[in-house]
Amino acid sequence: MKADCVYLKKKKINAENRPWIDIHGADLEEKELPTVEVIKNGPLKIMGKIKIIKEEGQLSIKEGETYFCRCGASLKKPYCDGTHREVDFKDS
Repeated sequence: MKADCVYLKKKKINAENRPWIDIHGADLEEKELPTVEVIKNGPLKIMGKIKIIKEEGQLSIKEGETYFCRCGASLKKPYCDGTHREVDFKDS
């Protein structure tokens, strides 16, 4: 009896074979990691799907581009609100 499993459906695991995991069956999308770009005198730009857990334990999922404050002056922390321009933030 086979389990009803996403990996079985995608043919990544085959309980009938040895070895039962096919590493070549993985999708490239599943292996992609978010990209982090440090913007000069500005925020961190994260591209890709990320999970954010705030101090209060609040969880959010972001996809695409997300900008994180590095200057410490943003009123929307942890996200950038552009305040780094007003406080003349410079990379050290």
